[in-house]
Amino acid sequence: VCDYLDFIIEDGREELFFNNLIFALRQEGVRQIRLHAQRPDAAIFRFLAEKNRSIDFHIYFKREDRAYEIVLPGDWESYLASLKKKQRHEVRRKMRRLGNETEGYKYRVISEEEEIIHFLPEFLELFGQNPEKDDFLTGNMELFFKQIISSASKHGLVRFGLLEIDGVNAAAILYFEYKKRLYLYNSGYNSDYANLSSGLLSKIFSIKNSIEAGQSVYDFLKGEEVYKSRLGGSEVPIYRVIVNL
Repeated sequence: VCDYLDFIIEDGREELFFNNLIFALRQEGVRQIRLHAQRPDAAIFRFLAEKNRSIDFHIYFKREDRAYEIVLPGDWESYLASLKKKQRHEVRRKMRRLGNETEGYKYRVISEEEEIIHFLPEFLELFGQNPEKDDFLTGNMELFFKQIISSASKHGLVRFGLLEIDGVNAAAILYFEYKKRLYLYNSGYNSDYANLSSGLLSKIFSIKNSIEAGQSVYDFLKGEEVYKSRLGGSEVPIYRVIVNL
């Protein structure tokens, strides 16, 4: 369930870190490091960019997955203008239909720890209404969700974005915020509102809210779901890296 993996290193100290790591591993008889889920800006790639590396090794990397992200503009209209004409029309049409065919709707963000913990059971119920996600949500996975959300909420990192339609929680997204980046982790929707595209609209409203809040990047994380590119996401290759020491 980890979309990105990396070494946690202070910027500018990658060379010092990897030189010491490789030296120590060689002393222990380790001859190969295998790294998965590495973004192009991961520490290992930043280290390879150093021109004066004092240690030699062989490295191989192969693309294993992809993610999508949007570099957010300063306002909503600029975001819409960045979409392809067809997708821009679809976003506006879905938002207009939501307003025309309902008594009213509201998108809001849940950010306080107590409210997050209180809403979590309902989110898991919405999450489970999708048959594919219901299979994913095993007992162990549900326990993991509860633990990671509880822990992250204590540090102010986790959010729920909630789309209410006619006073009913129609869809919700679970995401993390860190250093002006939003990481869309998962989502769920009430099947009674599927005809209004409530699941997709919850993501659209979260993009709009992120722009208004001054976020810099909207990260859809790993996965090739079509909506990510349709909503303006640019592809980010994810690599498997093998280092022979």
